Amino acid sequence: MDTVILKIYGPNKFQIKKKHFFCPEIASRKYNELSETEKQTRRYYLRKFVLKAPLQSNYVPVIDILETLDKVNKKIIYILIIQFSLPKLLYGNSLQEVSDTDFAKSVTGLQKALETLGIIVEKDTIINARVSAVHFCKNIVLPKDVLLQDILSELERVDISKAVDVTKKEMKNGAQVFHIYSGNNERVFYDKVVDAMRPKNKRKDKGLVDYERSIIEEYSLENTEVFRYEYRLKKAQRVQKEINEALKKKPLTHVLFRDIFNENLGRDVLIKSWRDLVP
Repeated sequence: MDTVILKIYGPNKFQIKKKHFFCPEIASRKYNELSETEKQTRRYYLRKFVLKAPLQSNYVPVIDILETLDKVNKKIIYILIIQFSLPKLLYGNSLQEVSDTDFAKSVTGLQKALETLGIIVEKDTIINARVSAVHFCKNIVLPKDVLLQDILSELERVDISKAVDVTKKEMKNGAQVFHIYSGNNERVFYDKVVDAMRPKNKRKDKGLVDYERSIIEEYSLENTEVFRYEYRLKKAQRVQKEINEALKKKPLTHVLFRDIFNENLGRDVLIKSWRDLVP
């Protein structure tokens, strides 16, 4: 796994100790403090608070808080949205892979990362947080006689639309990255080592670049192609459909953080997505 987006619904599920870290600064409200226009709104949320914390030495998640309206019960509900890369959270880089057995470590790591931002969340709350997006991935070291460019060219030639509902296909970065967009999911193919060696000014996580490069040097990967396949489930509806199907659960069951560490789930989802593409 790589990127995960969790949603934690209040009240009493999280505490914000450093409200000034957010833009705008967080100020909670009661239902009776809303204007009549706000009470009648059809928007998904009333206000959005974006984390703008000081630069941290370690990797930290991207955080948003939404102020939403429960019209039926005349309540305001705050939703904590946490977006993070699991391998960067645990290992400080995206080259090392996260396994099914890393669940406890992931919960503890996420809790500590949130604490550095002044966000207090109990472990049970993280364990049962809802997953609204998850990217499953696999790194494959290619032998010298197999070139990534040949693999990408072959994938581009395949009539993928016969296998999956394709909304868009796109080659990026000088034909080094191949994207297949299919509604609420994506398939992405690229060289992980090349991506890690991209210039710092093209990376969002500039502070982690040097560490990733030190790993590449440590394991002598500079001249090795590492084929990276990512299958990105980008919306809660798609997450529910595919993961509940894999876990043999009812289709509309909420997928929780603990569910995505189910033994062999990531492997099974990736293999199925690949076989759907290349039968």
